[in-house]
Amino acid sequence: MGDIKGVQDLLMISQTDLLLAQEEKLLAEFDIILEQEETLWFQKSREKFLALGDRNTSFFHTSTVIRRRRNKIEALKNGDDRWITDTKELESLALDYYQKL
Repeated sequence: MGDIKGVQDLLMISQTDLLLAQEEKLLAEFDIILEQEETLWFQKSREKFLALGDRNTSFFHTSTVIRRRRNKIEALKNGDDRWITDTKELESLALDYYQKL
């Protein structure tokens, strides 16, 4: 990442084809590294799930709670840019939105 910043700092001073090509190359390499890191963490999570996920463990319960929270809509903004958190109001807001479609 330090190389990218250095090239981008030089680009602020003077834009040359060589620097632009170098920046593009470094950003492409950085994207590949980010994808590899994402794959690594995904594989590690699968490994933990295979080892602990089917047993009645705190890991299993924690992952279930996290998944439930991630999949639950806690609040929505209405047309007046006001956050709605009441369950009945959320239902009404969602129904109105889809009926208007």
